[in-house]
Formats: sequence, structure tokens, C-alpha cells
Amino acid sequence: MQDVADELVAWLFARVELPVQPPVDLSQLAEKMAINDILDAAMAEDGRLELRDRRAVIYVRADLSRERRRFTIAHELAHRLLMHRTAPAVAYRRRLTGDNLERLCDDIAAAILLPRQWVEKEFIRAPQGLDTVRRMGTAAGASLSASLVRLREVHRWSHSLLRFNHVTDRWRLAAPAGVPPDLHRSLRTTPETNTTLAAIGRRSREDVVAALPLRLGLRSWVFPAELSVRVTIAIALVDLTRPRPPEEESDLLTGSLLVAGVKCNCATFGLQT
Repeated sequence: MQDVADELVAWLFARVELPVQPPVDLSQLAEKMAINDILDAAMAEDGRLELRDRRAVIYVRADLSRERRRFTIAHELAHRLLMHRTAPAVAYRRRLTGDNLERLCDDIAAAILLPRQWVEKEFIRAPQGLDTVRRMGTAAGASLSASLVRLREVHRWSHSLLRFNHVTDRWRLAAPAGVPPDLHRSLRTTPETNTTLAAIGRRSREDVVAALPLRLGLRSWVFPAELSVRVTIAIALVDLTRPRPPEEESDLLTGSLLVAGVKCNCATFGLQT
């Protein structure tokens, strides 16, 4: 479905003569797509496209973060794009309903904010690390999750991005991105996950390479990961394709140092494309 999204966005950018250079000016793009206004509103959903009396208005929930707001506007622009009778892949689009349609709009939104041509050119030699994900998100006005997923799609990154929230003295998995579908429902934290994140949070505010304990199904593993731990939020760039038994943790990393019982390497992720 992402190939269809990339084709549609390439066609759109060429038609409206908009440069393929993030950060994409969504207000300008909306104007060129005959959107009359983009308005903040108190609403339950993130966004909504309304067509009434020959006017097209995008409503956006007022309390969204900047990155989420941009993605929501791009998602609603995707709905507008799919209404265009001369856009490519007409037959394909007409078969889509419900969740599949919303998924395509998400893919189109990602392609608008993070155009394939730009991602291919600017990040072809970038290492698979948190710094790369941050640089992409900052340059495009996109979230870390959207940036990571785009890097997986365009440059075949193997890593997933996990977000943890600290709630009632425990680190809880909150928002995984780029996790393979067959692993998504079976991924869980363990007491050792909490110990690892807590130890890193006490000792460092820098990005840290460590062996991250997680559970897949009924079995516990450790995974090579790069982690950033703050007071209430932690993010981890994890290679879920490389599980190792906990007893082999000492072999996961070389040149590492011991921080409160956690194997870490604060210098480099060391897992590159």
C-alpha cells in the first residue's frame, strides 16, 4: 500500500508544483488542493475533513502536539487527494473501505511529510541510530515514530522504536512503532526491562547502548538497543530480529561498560546499515 501512497504523492507534488523538500508547507499545499481553511476545534477525534456548501474545511483537535497536528492535517489532505478523479490508482482506491482506507491515508500522510525522494537522497548512508531518527523528524516536522517507520519502508531498516512511560513506579510499553505484525501482540516488558531502564535513567541522560530485556510470547530475551531515558519517558531503538537468551547477554556488546548492573556503551550504537 505504501507504493500506492508514494505514487499518489509524487503525482500530487508534480501537479501543484510544490518542491519535494521538507518541512512541507501544509497550509500552502492545502490551499493548492482547494481547502478553504484549517481550524482548531474541541473534538474527540484528531481531525476531520468537512465538505459543505462548496467549501472544504479541515478541523484539527486543538490540543495536539505540533508533530501530531501536522500528521493529522496531512491525513485529511490524503482524503481530499483520494477524491480527485484523475489521480493515479483510481481502480485500487475504489476498492478500499474502512480501516484499509484509513491505513492508506496514513501512508499518504507519511509520504507527504517525508517524501520518498528526499528520504532516499538525504538518509541513504545514515546509521541506524536514534540521532538519525531525530534529525529526520526535526527536519520534516514529523514524529519519531513516523520517521522510523519511513526509514524502514525506504531504507529497509530492521529496527523498531519502542516508547515507555513511567507509571506508578514501573516502566510500561506505551507506543511501539515499526514492530513486525507477527510480533506486535506478543511483545511485553519484564521486571528486568524495568530494572534496565531505571538503572540507565539514574546514571545517564545521554543515548545509551544496552542489552534490553523484553518478552516475546512466553519467553524472555535480550535485544541490542539504543535507549534514551528521561524522568517519565523512555525511547528505545531495538533490533527485534536479533533476540538472544538472557544468559548470552554478555556477548551482545563489545567494548561495553557496566552501569548499575546494565551493560552499556554510551559512545555509539554500532548497528548500522
